[in-house]
Amino acid sequence: MQATFQHKMQLSSDVWEFFLTPETPVDYQPGQYLSVTILPAEGSRGDSRTFSLTSLPEEPMLSFAVKIPSPCSSYKQKLMQLEQGAAITISQAMGDLVLPRDVSRPLIFVAGGLGIASFVGMMRWLTEHNQTRPLQLLYAARSQQNLLFDEVIDGCPGLDPVRIISPTRIDCTRILGSDRPSSLIYLSGSEPFVMNLRLQLLAAGKNPTDIVFDFFDGYKQTDF
Repeated sequence: MQATFQHKMQLSSDVWEFFLTPETPVDYQPGQYLSVTILPAEGSRGDSRTFSLTSLPEEPMLSFAVKIPSPCSSYKQKLMQLEQGAAITISQAMGDLVLPRDVSRPLIFVAGGLGIASFVGMMRWLTEHNQTRPLQLLYAARSQQNLLFDEVIDGCPGLDPVRIISPTRIDCTRILGSDRPSSLIYLSGSEPFVMNLRLQLLAAGKNPTDIVFDFFDGYKQTDF
């Protein structure tokens, strides 16, 4: 599917949010992601990347957040060089990080760094629909300056977020301290961050079906 690049907005020193208009509406749930292709293909990872949508399904534009380090890949260089009106290719939406239908089920969102982007759509949807769920957020970042989407987090109904700044880190004990019977735990961040926490939770006796996870490919543990 084709989409048209509209604009980008800087969220922190190295994170930008990009806005696109799809040629036809994209059917997705808050929390899902899609693939964005920019030609020509260069680099070992090809011409496509997946990004969690920070927009809402009812909005005309799609949005996603991207970390742009220095130096960055040729793909991200091309992304930053996009001009308004540029055509790019997007996939259909995918992913299991979506809100459960059972509105009474306790939820724990665990985000490392840019992993917070996986939860922005869900928090925005809860705010837009004024729906309060039993929800907790544990959000780890390298520094106070690296915290993202404060307005979205603080505006989410009933949410009392815990922001954790390095060198303090999120571990299994901290997650289980927020755990309640039937809690559904969501993990998002770098692959090491997510997989280490998942292994810890499983070792502590959590049922695999109570853990929903996704990770941002290509990010290091230090990126959370």
